[in-house]
Amino acid sequence: MIALASKKTLIVGTDYKNGNVEVPAALFRDRSLAVMEVLVEYLHDDQKLAYHEIAKLLNRDDRTIWTVYHRAKQKRRSR
Repeated sequence: MIALASKKTLIVGTDYKNGNVEVPAALFRDRSLAVMEVLVEYLHDDQKLAYHEIAKLLNRDDRTIWTVYHRAKQKRRSR
């Protein structure tokens, strides 16, 4: 579930520990990464969610989340 919380944040789902997970919309201005890469990187690095928690939140497989995260980090290193 992705919903608009305000003009500046999006709600990407409900975390069983913290309630709604809000993501700043400004993150998606950086077009050097795919939307999923930006989202997963933010949830892992800034919100300190584990890959499994992100996978449940986004209804994806744990391995997909791991791959997306590492692809984002690789793209950032190469730039």
